[in-house]
Amino acid sequence: MRKKIIKKAMAISLSLAISVGLINPPTEYLNNNLSVYADDFENSISAFPDSYKPYLRNLHKQHPNWTYTAFNTGLDFNTAVVAETSNNRSLVENEYSDYLKSNAKGDYNSSTGQYIAKDSGRWVSASKNTVSYFMDPRNFIKEDTIFMFENLSYDKNKHTQSGVEGVLSGSFMSDVFVAYNDKSGNLKTIDTKFSKAIMDAASASKVSPYYIASKMLQEIGRSSYSGFPKVINGKKYGLGAGSAINGKHKTYPGIYNFYNIGASDGDDPVSRGLKWASSGSTYERPWNTPVKSIKGGAVYIGEKYINCGQYTPYFQRFNVNSKSSYDLYTHQYMTAIPAVAQEAKTTYNAYVANNGINTALNFVIPVYDNMPSMDTTIHIGSDGNRTGTVNDTINTRTGPSVGYDIIGRIKPGTRVTIIDYVRSDTANTNQFLVNPYWYKVSYTDGDGAAKTSFVSARFVDVDVTDEYYLGVAAPLDIDISNEEKAYFMTDNPAVATVDDDGNVTGVKEGTTNIRAYTVSGKCSVVGIKIVRIGVKFSKKKYYIPKNGNLKITANVYTLLEDKSVTYTVANTNIATVDASGNVKGKNYGTTTLTATTNVDKKKATCTIQVVKPVEKITLNRSKKNISVGNTFKLVASFVPKDASVQLLKWSSSNKSIAKVSKEGLVTAVKPGTCEITAKSVEGGKTAKCVINVIPKAIANVSAASYGYDRVKIKWDVQAGVTGYVVFKQNTSNKKYTKLATIEGANNNTYIDKGLKLGQKYRYKVKSYIAINGKDYRSTYSKVVGARPKPARGKIKYLKNKRRSIKVKFRAVRGATNYQVFRKDSVSNKYKKIAGFKSNKTYYFDRKVKKGVTYTYKVRAIVKVGKKNYKGKCTVEKSISR
Repeated sequence: MRKKIIKKAMAISLSLAISVGLINPPTEYLNNNLSVYADDFENSISAFPDSYKPYLRNLHKQHPNWTYTAFNTGLDFNTAVVAETSNNRSLVENEYSDYLKSNAKGDYNSSTGQYIAKDSGRWVSASKNTVSYFMDPRNFIKEDTIFMFENLSYDKNKHTQSGVEGVLSGSFMSDVFVAYNDKSGNLKTIDTKFSKAIMDAASASKVSPYYIASKMLQEIGRSSYSGFPKVINGKKYGLGAGSAINGKHKTYPGIYNFYNIGASDGDDPVSRGLKWASSGSTYERPWNTPVKSIKGGAVYIGEKYINCGQYTPYFQRFNVNSKSSYDLYTHQYMTAIPAVAQEAKTTYNAYVANNGINTALNFVIPVYDNMPSMDTTIHIGSDGNRTGTVNDTINTRTGPSVGYDIIGRIKPGTRVTIIDYVRSDTANTNQFLVNPYWYKVSYTDGDGAAKTSFVSARFVDVDVTDEYYLGVAAPLDIDISNEEKAYFMTDNPAVATVDDDGNVTGVKEGTTNIRAYTVSGKCSVVGIKIVRIGVKFSKKKYYIPKNGNLKITANVYTLLEDKSVTYTVANTNIATVDASGNVKGKNYGTTTLTATTNVDKKKATCTIQVVKPVEKITLNRSKKNISVGNTFKLVASFVPKDASVQLLKWSSSNKSIAKVSKEGLVTAVKPGTCEITAKSVEGGKTAKCVINVIPKAIANVSAASYGYDRVKIKWDVQAGVTGYVVFKQNTSNKKYTKLATIEGANNNTYIDKGLKLGQKYRYKVKSYIAINGKDYRSTYSKVVGARPKPARGKIKYLKNKRRSIKVKFRAVRGATNYQVFRKDSVSNKYKKIAGFKSNKTYYFDRKVKKGVTYTYKVRAIVKVGKKNYKGKCTVEKSISR
């Protein structure tokens, strides 16, 4: 199952009824009694509010055969939104944007910062602004989402098996016959294609076959069971992967539920759905074959929904038809709120695939009382544009969605001014769910040029501009056009909450954002700080040079108009203070400064230390290379040496590369470059050290002869590196120079060729990793050395001849001579029995006797001048005569 484990199943949609007017009748009335104003389009949409008409006119230009019927719900729009938000009726997947999820009490755990799961662990409650977006029909009067308003009845003149195949394309049911597993686990087949079974189900249930096919795919997925499709007796059969449709469920083997009917929200919904499918005798239950499940489920849906006043996907998701067979806002097919829009697109694609998109279709579109305007604007909090800081490297775009062109990229820390705050206008539902709200911002790029573009709201940390008090409810300043309803949300309920009327209550000291959303898509945000009523200094301790001056002002948080304070110093021999908070240092030492509010006598204190100030600090290194995992202690020196406060704060510009302790101990984490900064607590003087983190030194390096003129160097693979550099000692000046660069972390050998026989060669190796065009090399490995010598040969075989034993061996590259050694089972001692030039690679041993076992080995020799260089003997080989 994919988008949602649901109470029953989701409706896609297809239409039949062609009608217009303001109505709320059952399907039969739509089909038989409403007339179509095909010749006068404007007259045909006269029952719609003006805010609907631009979207309808645009569709009419694309598809003049389509008609539209206004359905008057008689419901207040906001009342309907509140109802659909309550009682876990509307859910979104937890992986989607936090701006779409409710963090109200019961939906969010403020102490853990986690959303409360409402179904299968992945689904959480949707916020009111999310529900209002998906409930507002105007957002979906578009070519590919209009199908959520389509009548779902079966029309034998429009619906075809080939059209069903178009919906099933790419799924396990595409152009295959039905296979299934029975209760005993035996594979069975039915000589009916899935598409034909769906057509038969449509005819029996009077439900659109395209709807049936799309709904099943939404519920059970498209994947095939392992090994399928499978050809049996010349026919291709299909079987689905999910445990609800493959007959392999441990508790309910041989049972199928293609619609997840009965799979109510909670833990293990699949088992509940299969339990329902296995019990009872209605709707062709038990569903022990896929065909019975497909047909019985379609009849169930037709009986329970389509013929009960919920005859469009919209009505199935939002039961706002007061004349349906069920109470308002109940008997809704699903809790997954985005699915109705997603499945509408599936239906649209089915029509396109079947070349039926220009068929005369009718769409029944709800109309609510007090529909919000589409041009409403809002501003909350203090006046002026908001500012903020970018918190990640992001793309900037020409419009409010990832579908717009990229203008450029901006880095973390970039300051921006928020010009506008809007809902995404993307037609892609998945894109909306990830990045639903966008800021239009102005900023200065890296080249100093002024820019304006759109960025996703989640990538900007909004500055604090407004203050609210702990434990006190206070209204937001709200400026909204059209006097309409807005939906408010806090980013962090643990810091502050906001009610439906925009009253903010401080929960604990801290900062967060309050957001306001309108149905039109215009939004506003304000950064707030929650403060405790009373008086407070910004710092706990202040440093003042002797004879120096510093203005220290206490912050007063009170509901009283009089916020005046009186300042006093405990020891006036050390420092003095005037009525405005101007402190003067007199003598070295420490004292206490107190601020007391004049009305309610609230007090705050801080420490004053009169000091000999720090003028400069230096570090023992300005640049240092450190291998991954190693540490290095930075030591700071103060100027003057007798500065009163010799305390430092250490920081790293990139903790993922190198981190630093409060004592200045630097730990290398991964290759790269960063800066470690030491900052004096008093005076704020700084000193920096550039840290280059390099790979670890290579371990287990070895060198060995690889023939008479070669040496092979080998080392341990070092994961994550770009490659290795091999260095060789110059025999004349003993210095090491680069011999070769080997790319690839797994390429951990190198063969040095063209060497002199018998001479010793020495090597060292470094690993390196390339980052942004720069190579970070490790320190040298240990030095290893080797002398080229003749390679070790190999005896290919020993063979008894009539009067001898033939010893056949492989040629050794560069060999000038070979020596053959033998021992027998009598003496058990080796003796050289032959020596000859390298023009042959065999030897006939004629001094052999029957009944004796002989063992041989061969050695290659390379002669250079008058000196013979002997290789290692081959592995011995034996033969019995």
